[in-house]
Amino acid sequence: GTIEHNDKQKLSDLNKEGSSAPYHLINVTLNLQGSTEPSLRGRYSDFFIFSKCFTGSTRTGYIKTEQMEQYDGNLDLGTALAISGAAASPNMGITTVKPLVFIMTLLNIRMGYWLPNPRTVSNASWLSRIGLYLGPGPKYVLKEAVGHVDALGKYVNVSDGGHIENLGIYELLRRRCKFIIAVDGEADSNMTFSSLIKLQLYARLDMGIEIELDLDPIRKDVKGLSSQHWIFGKVQYGEGEVGHLLYIKSSVTGDEYEYVSTYRTEHPAFPHEPTSDQFFSEAQFEAYRALGYQIGDQLLANDQAFGEFMRE
Repeated sequence: GTIEHNDKQKLSDLNKEGSSAPYHLINVTLNLQGSTEPSLRGRYSDFFIFSKCFTGSTRTGYIKTEQMEQYDGNLDLGTALAISGAAASPNMGITTVKPLVFIMTLLNIRMGYWLPNPRTVSNASWLSRIGLYLGPGPKYVLKEAVGHVDALGKYVNVSDGGHIENLGIYELLRRRCKFIIAVDGEADSNMTFSSLIKLQLYARLDMGIEIELDLDPIRKDVKGLSSQHWIFGKVQYGEGEVGHLLYIKSSVTGDEYEYVSTYRTEHPAFPHEPTSDQFFSEAQFEAYRALGYQIGDQLLANDQAFGEFMRE
């Protein structure tokens, strides 16, 4: 059949009545490099989400997504996803390199986005709201160039969700989800689990939540192999409330398809080749696809372990 374009799919139109699709939370980073609030704990950024019903953060407040779409005609599902995966920007949350902020703005390496501040949309007069239709303008480009972005103006600067938490689990913890499945595909050749460790830190500091995982089965041995691709862990929410986490890591165990093993022999960094490599060859793409397929196939075939996870 033919492919039909759906470029203007609105966030607020997701999951029509009768749909059994998941409720999507699209994670982005609220950049606050110009803020002096001590509660930021040196992060100079905060968590921000787009969803079908609401858009915002605890720092800016939340408004109905349908209302946000009225004031920003460019906001749709594609825009939200592009922001969520926009790796390069002058202001990049905890990964911001201050000496490069101005030069990146000058060179227009700006994949972040200026979004109407939910607090402004909620509380502003009708005259101020009319001004939102005009867009942010040069003033905000200057604020971006000097790293003076905050949550006080009519617009806020948002960028890749990985600029604060790369696994996208934080908002699920905030909602105290009982079952969480996380797929960690970041470039992590040394298996330091940096994104997971960062998540554990944020969960403990911000919400008093403990994530209990034994990472040894995924750590590499002397041959660079893991004994398994996934582990099951527990999330201690407190007051006796326990959640369950299935953590899947991009890894190799030595029983991969022959052409996957051959690709790894020729490219030892696989499956953790740098994110800067954005132009996959056919063999490279197939190696990653096949590895992911095999991991999923083995996991679902492990009835005992997976069944226990879902029954707990």
